[in-house]
Amino acid sequence: MLADDHWKAGPTVQPNEISEILNHPISRELLARDLTRLAYVAEDGTPRVAPIASRGTARRS
Repeated sequence: MLADDHWKAGPTVQPNEISEILNHPISRELLARDLTRLAYVAEDGTPRVAPIASRGTARRS
């Protein structure tokens, strides 16, 4: 299978699997953090992580 064929095959994660993953304790801990990260696999096959957002701590009155 060529790398491009992987994306044509369709999703490999089912919707119910997403819910299961998001309900894991570690997932909940990561989602509660102030920094959001995007994780992906680069074209060369190596994992990458990039910070993409930070939740502010200021409160509106």
